[in-house]
Amino acid sequence: MSLSEADRKSVVAYRLERAEATFAEALGVAERGWYNLSANRLYYAVYYAASALLVSKGLPTHGAMQA
Repeated sequence: MSLSEADRKSVVAYRLERAEATFAEALGVAERGWYNLSANRLYYAVYYAASALLVSKGLPTHGAMQA
């Protein structure tokens, strides 16, 4: 299934918002010394940002919803 340009922009914006929020979570838990949790949040921040990039270029991503 292919996305319209408007839908693609919405998905990219959402995933970039998630990347930024998740990065902020990583910083917050790192300040508390919870480094394993911080690494987990960093992993997901990168995942969201990378998936936004793929969607912005019209490339497929894996998951329940192909976007």
